Formats: sequence, structure tokens, C-alpha cells
Amino acid sequence: MRERKIEGLPMQEVERLAAGAYRALGYAVRALRHADSEEGDLLLTREEQRVLLQCKYWKTRKVGEMPVRELYGVMAAYSATGGVMISAGTFTLEASRFAGLGGIELLDGGKFRQLLGSQVDDAAISGPARSMAG
Repeated sequence: MRERKIEGLPMQEVERLAAGAYRALGYAVRALRHADSEEGDLLLTREEQRVLLQCKYWKTRKVGEMPVRELYGVMAAYSATGGVMISAGTFTLEASRFAGLGGIELLDGGKFRQLLGSQVDDAAISGPARSMAG
């Protein structure tokens, strides 16, 4: 039942949950909005780490290699030391291979639920949106 609720969330709520999960892990979280898109990235920083996080194609079944390559390019623009891509679906073999070479962690729906842990309950899902500025 939880799985369906998470996968049915709008992208902004997914980003909010991801921001909260990484804050709980000790990261400072900054939302990066792009002028030409409603989507944004999250810049996660902790000590010397600068990790760029993207939630992509939240309701798509399989994410291919191209979005992972694009994340790699954006990582360079922000001098990121790593990347994370979250999707409710799965990732193709090609996407997984490139992610391994590029220092990118891929979180499918199951791994994202594990990351969220106790945040995945009715209160977290239906609660008011909080600011992602960190």
C-alpha cells in the first residue's frame, strides 16, 4: 500500500521527501531551480562532498542511459563529487553501467523507500510541503 502512495506523489513532494532524508543523513540541502523547467536538482553538501541529486521520470517504468549522462554533465557544472538519480521505475543496464563509471548512485522505487525509512507514512506523504532551502 505504501508503494502505491509513494509512486503516486507529485515530483515536488518526491523532492521534498528526498531533501528530508538527506538532511537526516547530515547533508545540507539546497534546491537548484532551472529557469526553463519546473524540475529542479538538489545540491547536497557534507564536509568535502558535493552531491547533485535529481528525481527523474518519476512515473516512468525504465530510465535509460541518456538522463544519467545528462546528470553527469550537470555534476561537472556544479563541481559535484557525486550524483544521485531517483526514479519510481527501474534503470536500464546501460544506465546502470554508465552510473557506475560516473560515480552516480541510482535509486529505484524500492531503494528510495529504504532511504526514506520512517518518513514513509501518511503524515510524511500528506503533510504540508516544507521549504527545501538548507
